[in-house]
Amino acid sequence: MEAINYRVKKAIGNFLVSSKNHLDGITDSDYMYYEVESFQPFKIGNEVTFQSKKLYVYKIYSTLKDGLFKHIYTLTPQNGFSVHTTYNQAIIGASIQGKVIDVAGDKIRIHVDFDEGQEKDTAYWFPYSTIYASEDNTGWYFMPELSDNVRIYFPGNREDEGIAISSVSKAPPQSGSMLAATNPPSPSGGGSAGASGGGSRPAPPEDSRQDPARMADPDVKTLRTKHGKQILLAPDRIVISGGGLMISLMDDNGISIISDKNITLQATDKVAINAKQIMINATEKIEMTCKDSSIKMEDKMEIKGTEVRAN
Repeated sequence: MEAINYRVKKAIGNFLVSSKNHLDGITDSDYMYYEVESFQPFKIGNEVTFQSKKLYVYKIYSTLKDGLFKHIYTLTPQNGFSVHTTYNQAIIGASIQGKVIDVAGDKIRIHVDFDEGQEKDTAYWFPYSTIYASEDNTGWYFMPELSDNVRIYFPGNREDEGIAISSVSKAPPQSGSMLAATNPPSPSGGGSAGASGGGSRPAPPEDSRQDPARMADPDVKTLRTKHGKQILLAPDRIVISGGGLMISLMDDNGISIISDKNITLQATDKVAINAKQIMINATEKIEMTCKDSSIKMEDKMEIKGTEVRAN
C-alpha cells in the first residue's frame, strides 16, 4: 500500500475485553491499528502489505476533494477483527408463547406467536420438559401434540439454552364435572362385566382438547390422547376408557368392565374366581367347554360328557 501519511494506535481497552473473554491466541500487538491515508482503492477485509506487515482493511473513511478521492484506512492484523460474543441480556427469564409445529424424541419445533410465518424445516429444536426423570430412561414420557400451545423459557442470555416448559390450554374455564361421563351403568343382574348391550355412556370427544369440562374439577386428574384414550383418577375411582371400552375401579361399587366388543380372559395355568355370590347373565347363550365335556344354555340346557352325574 502506498501511503500519503499514517499514524499508529493501540486499542488497549479492546484487548483487555477480549482477553477477559478468553479469546485464544490474542496478544496486545493484535490490537495495534494503523490509520493510513492513501489514494489507492481497497475494500473492507482486503489484505494489504504495509510496513512489511500483512494487514487487513478494518475500516474506511473516504473524502472527495478537488476532484480526488482520498481514503483513510484503518489497518489491523487478522486477530484484530476478533470481538467478544454479545448475548441478549433482555431475554433472561423471558417466556415466549408459541404453537408446536413438529415433535421428535424429546424435542419440539415451534412457531412463536409474534412471527408471521415459520417454515418447519428451519425452526429450532427446543428440548421439551417432559416428566421422565432418570438417567436410565425410566419414568414417564409425554410430548405435546401438533398445534398445542407451549411456552419457551430462557433461563439465561443464550437463545440456544431455551427449553419448552409447558403446554398451555386456551380453552375457557367451565363449571361442572366430567365424573358423570365416567359413571358406568350398572350391568343388569349385578354382574361385574358387560359387553355390547350392557349400557351406554357418552363417547369421548374426537378431539379431547375441545373438552374443557375435564378441567373443571381440580380433584380429578386426567391423562388423555387425541385419539380419545383416557385414564381418569378421581377421589373415589380410577377409570380407563377408550372408544366403546371402559374399566372402572370404584370405592363403592367395585370393578366394572364395559365393552362393545369381546372380552377375553386367558391364562397359561389357571383362572381362579372366588366370591360369596357369582352371577353370570347373557342375552343369547352361555357355553362352558372342557375337553369332550360341555354345558350349553340357550333356549334349553344341554350337558354333554363321557360321564354325567346328577344328584
